[in-house]
Amino acid sequence: MRSPYTLDNPPPDEPPSEVLVPSLWRVQARWWKRHTPALDQRSARHPVCGHCSQSWPCHSWACWDGQLGQAVGGPTAPRSLPEPGPATPVRPIGAVVAAAKS
Repeated sequence: MRSPYTLDNPPPDEPPSEVLVPSLWRVQARWWKRHTPALDQRSARHPVCGHCSQSWPCHSWACWDGQLGQAVGGPTAPRSLPEPGPATPVRPIGAVVAAAKS
């Protein structure tokens, strides 16, 4: 999940109120900011990450951005599980072997 943050609107240092683990937010936001292009790279056609020098957006930035997105996006909606179908009857192994021989 992408975060709502951009280079022009980076994540705040202090976590928003809906974040469940504030100390984790601070780490994620710090690394998100580290893995952005250097100021002289931001207008480049193919910017590189100022921290790891990979083509930007680098893999690390994408990971941190996804984690921030999950933190502000709230918990995912619970999935509904399908209704269980009829149970398969359990037969003794001997009955299975006998049926296979006939």
